[in-house]
Amino acid sequence: MDSEIAMRAMLFGRKTTVKTLTESLKGVGIELVSTTEVPEVITLLKQEPFSLVLVDSLAEQAEAVCLYIREFGAIPLVLIVHKRNTDWELLRRLGADGFLPTEARRDEIAARLRVIWRRFLLPDTLRKLGRRPSALRFGAEGNMGGIQELSLGVQP
Repeated sequence: MDSEIAMRAMLFGRKTTVKTLTESLKGVGIELVSTTEVPEVITLLKQEPFSLVLVDSLAEQAEAVCLYIREFGAIPLVLIVHKRNTDWELLRRLGADGFLPTEARRDEIAARLRVIWRRFLLPDTLRKLGRRPSALRFGAEGNMGGIQELSLGVQP
């Protein structure tokens, strides 16, 4: 379990999906707020901070919920996909930041959600610190032969 930073996620979907994921994510350090109602999604997003939102791609009004989340602001959107009933063209149009297969195991679900969240969290955190990501620092030669350091750290 990753206890360094708390993650809080909203889950919108069909009752069966909500029940399954709620059970799967117990005890992995992800606080999950679940709803099956569209008006509640809107209310929750306006009232409470979330690290990301999960949407069951087969839920009624899933497309409308995804479009609202995109208009709402910069919050990661993860679509729960079902192996047999997935309309990939529709999912691409919705602009999901990640996909979560229903067959995924508990540890895989938690890991996928953390990776997506961190992808959004890191740039925002660095921006607040007045820093930018650094991949390569070149030496005086300015070419691959002059690389002084390979880093995934940050530079001022």
